[in-house]
Amino acid sequence: MLGFDRCQTVDTPCRPDIVSGNLRITSDPARWYDPAGFSLPAAGFLGNAPRNVLRAPGLFTQDLALRKDIRLGEKTKLEFRSELFNVFNHPNFAAPNNTRDPTGAGSRGDVVFADAGGTPVGTAGTIFSTVTTSRQVQFALKIELLRLRAGRSDEWLPRTPAAASSLAPGATVFGSRY
Repeated sequence: MLGFDRCQTVDTPCRPDIVSGNLRITSDPARWYDPAGFSLPAAGFLGNAPRNVLRAPGLFTQDLALRKDIRLGEKTKLEFRSELFNVFNHPNFAAPNNTRDPTGAGSRGDVVFADAGGTPVGTAGTIFSTVTTSRQVQFALKIELLRLRAGRSDEWLPRTPAAASSLAPGATVFGSRY
């Protein structure tokens, strides 16, 4: 994008011209693309760079969850959970964008030329942020106090009235008739 109205359209962002054979992605966050691949269009004309001519970095993230149920006795069960987000701590960079204000608001894309001098902006092609967080790990422990279903030691019955609906009509559990 151009940081000034060279094409004289007032509200349409002007695009630069593409220099044939020079447009390349470097894949370095300090300079994602080479601004030498662009040139200023003639005054009063729109540049020939198409929309979305450059691709932003890809996104890669892997999450993992582990769970272990441990029986602590006949009536107690302990559940341990571990959840890991972005396990490999892969940085996922945002698209180059040097037109945001200091609060992070507003965006018109990445400006290559700020004035009619034709010198690329020093931050053109620079990536300033990531789109995902770094690795995050969380753990959880849950203790369940359970009752055994009458006559069956291999099934757990949580201590809630809603669990009674799963019993056969007329079943008796610990002296309560359902």
